[in-house]
Amino acid sequence: IIPLACFSLSFNKERLSRMALRSWVTEVLGKLVSIDRKARKIHIRSSQHPDKHEVLSYDHLIVATGLQYQVPHPVGLYGNMEEDEVRKEFVQPSNVFTVNDEYDADYFLFYVKTVLVKSPDHVVVFGSTIDVYSCVRCLLNCGIKGFRIILARKPLADGEPTCFNNPKVEDEVDKNFESGERSLSGVDGEWEAYSCDAIINFDEKRVDFDAFKALNDSCIVFDSRVVIDSEFHTNDICIRAAGPVTKFSRRYHADNCLTQLLLRRSGQRSEENLYHFIKICHKEATVVNLLALSLLRLFDPTVEVDEAEEAERKSSLYNLVPLYHKPKVLYCILPANMFYLDVRKPDLKVPLEEARKQPNFGNEYETGAPDGDQGYFMIHVNAYRCVQSITCVSKSPIRCGNLVCLYGKNEKLLNRLVSRFDEGLIPDLFAYFEEPWAMALFHDRFEDLMQEIRQILMDSPPAPLGDDPESMTSFTQKVREIIEENMEMKPSGVGQSYGRLPELWVQAGH
Repeated sequence: IIPLACFSLSFNKERLSRMALRSWVTEVLGKLVSIDRKARKIHIRSSQHPDKHEVLSYDHLIVATGLQYQVPHPVGLYGNMEEDEVRKEFVQPSNVFTVNDEYDADYFLFYVKTVLVKSPDHVVVFGSTIDVYSCVRCLLNCGIKGFRIILARKPLADGEPTCFNNPKVEDEVDKNFESGERSLSGVDGEWEAYSCDAIINFDEKRVDFDAFKALNDSCIVFDSRVVIDSEFHTNDICIRAAGPVTKFSRRYHADNCLTQLLLRRSGQRSEENLYHFIKICHKEATVVNLLALSLLRLFDPTVEVDEAEEAERKSSLYNLVPLYHKPKVLYCILPANMFYLDVRKPDLKVPLEEARKQPNFGNEYETGAPDGDQGYFMIHVNAYRCVQSITCVSKSPIRCGNLVCLYGKNEKLLNRLVSRFDEGLIPDLFAYFEEPWAMALFHDRFEDLMQEIRQILMDSPPAPLGDDPESMTSFTQKVREIIEENMEMKPSGVGQSYGRLPELWVQAGH
């Protein structure tokens, strides 16, 4: 398996297959070219017959086209021609590539194995995103020699963080390039000239032109992105939008918030060949859940809604940006076969040096090194003792699903992580989170258990241990009932675990 770009863990092939979407959803392959709002129809350009347009009717339309890497158009070479005219005249060279979906990835890999491997000229990878490094690693594994690869990294703006935003990881990646690949950096827009057989563009993602034209011609409010409110509505009651193609209305005073928070990517394996591996998905899990809840009452008549409470909720959220509780997850394989995982809070990305100066930043706890056999593990605990970000680099595959579950947890739930680390009892965080005590944190219903316990504490909080032992016993009994009911476990099957539950609960600081 050779991943050609980075991906998240929200919508992978295994999860989608378990949902059995093909049994419930009709999939139409094509590209949106126009929207007829009055007739409630959309026109799709067929992928098999580009000259033919298919017309689909809709009751409710959800626009989630995301952002794509674009082929640069040399507007300056055409004099005073308008950009629309340049797009009609410009013919994309056959050796200029952008990878936005599975078909693009398969076609590029086919070109690499049939043309580039046999050619002696250079291959230029352009951009400043983390996809650049995944692409370089893919080229190396396909047989392209390191001295032929030119990494053209776009200069960053003032105050703009790098894609890794971690000096240790950046130094290790740069060290790998110095040992094989050639690195080209731009200074003040001046570039050196190279002859090359192919250019792969991973510059900044933008809205697809055809999608923009379809939305703009149908009078959907478009202000560099599709403008939505906190309920995902556009200016058309029947059209909603979600993902990085959207932005909040200016009355929210959060112009760049939604795009920065929601830009996520997801990998998916090709059914015909696992060797060709990529799927770009622009729908963040939290956003999809919120959007589904807003649509549920339209399709499920059994949902009971209190009109007064609903009106009060909408009025209270009218000018407020929704809160997002799930993390941004990024996973890829870097050159030298280093597995990289980044889990962080969904907020605007700032340089690490500036973030450390904030009063509520907290502390970072690190073990290992990126170039060591143990691997590099950094966990950031904020001032409120909650896990805010996780960065891992390892030569072995990372158990991403487990480590993502640590996000947002209080450090006391992690077996008093901070105190144990300060005492020098944790030499390796990878091994620490593989110990038996951590398995409960990774269970898919652990959050439900915690919610039930919180509800018990709110309804009848137990007295401090020592003042009223019966209250603690009653609390423990209720927790046992929850475990027996939700997880279908019996006291005889868990041995001494139940007897240790009060002790473990007190040790966790509750």
